[in-house]
Amino acid sequence: MVINAYVLCYAIYHVDIALATDDNEFKIATADWSTIDFGAIVGDDAVTEGVLKTLVEKGANML
Repeated sequence: MVINAYVLCYAIYHVDIALATDDNEFKIATADWSTIDFGAIVGDDAVTEGVLKTLVEKGANML
């Protein structure tokens, strides 16, 4: 018998970060910018409070 198993995983993380109302750019990453490096999909870099954001590996800075 051959069993093929495929697992599709989604993870939702939540973080509250206080930012000044100036121009800010940010990503979610470890200090080495390599182990973890998530940012915005190119062209979809604006962040709106209360709205879920899909992040991609090595993505663009978010605004």
